[in-house]
Amino acid sequence: MEPVLKLDFNERSDKPSLLAKDYSYGELLWKYPDRTILEREIEKKHQLKQLKVLCTNGGDEAIALLMRIINEKSQFILPLPAFSQYTFGIKSWKLKGILVKPKEDLSIDI
Repeated sequence: MEPVLKLDFNERSDKPSLLAKDYSYGELLWKYPDRTILEREIEKKHQLKQLKVLCTNGGDEAIALLMRIINEKSQFILPLPAFSQYTFGIKSWKLKGILVKPKEDLSIDI
């Protein structure tokens, strides 16, 4: 069986995978691109003010940035059950806020 080069889980960020050694993409294969150009294009297309769009390298980065902002400036309200990355971030960042337990049928208790 031939080795498979997966690019969807971001397994390596410190150096290229050994599976990529035969590819001519070089170091660009494993590095995230500069997202500034994309952000500015989205702002321009939707007539938004500059610095109003943030593109992230996946959901985990977006959630980590959100947790950092909450930690510095605010509090949170999180209805449960929730994506584990949110609950993990709340615990690891020691954030102040409210966890709203679900109703018996697991629907959100508004």
